[in-house]
Amino acid sequence: MNKTLATIIGIAIGTAVGGTIVYTYLNAKYSKVIEIETQDYIDEIKELKDNLHNVQKQVVNNLNEAKEKIATSNPYRDAVVIDPDQISMDDIIGDEDIDDDEPDVDVDNSNSDIRYISMRDYEDDEDYEKEVIKYFSADGVILQDEEILEADEFINVCGRRALNDLQHLTSLSPRSSGGDNELYIRNEEYNTDYKVIRLKVSYQKYISRR
Repeated sequence: MNKTLATIIGIAIGTAVGGTIVYTYLNAKYSKVIEIETQDYIDEIKELKDNLHNVQKQVVNNLNEAKEKIATSNPYRDAVVIDPDQISMDDIIGDEDIDDDEPDVDVDNSNSDIRYISMRDYEDDEDYEKEVIKYFSADGVILQDEEILEADEFINVCGRRALNDLQHLTSLSPRSSGGDNELYIRNEEYNTDYKVIRLKVSYQKYISRR
């Protein structure tokens, strides 16, 4: 009985001692492995951080170089910057009224009361009388209210430049706002708007068709 008990106690003690030795060995071994792997991870993270820093530095340098190139190559770098709150539409387009269809243009520099207008002005502005004049380009006859006008009479109401346009231009654009064969002219002195239609036929052919 005592011998059996002693054997059991011996086995228990041997197992405990062996387990302690194995634990100590394995703990030391895997602690070293963990320490090495942890250091490897730390080194990899440090390398990644260094690489990221280098990339960020390169990006900043590239941006600065690009800004410098833009600044040196910009032809407007010395331009005066205007505060939009300090400028009005009159500063941009002037004091004269601008029509979407056709700008007002003086027809004759010697007579500021005569100027081109747009078709919209002619049709919509009821403050002016309306007259229609026909110009026959084949023979140069000018007709108003079925009466022939002399050149001087036409110049008096529509201006010398209008007569020149009718005689020498193949197309009335861009002064014309009603098509290539129409002019719209305002005479402030007579308070009248004139629609001048250029016809390609002669006056004789025109009256022969009536």
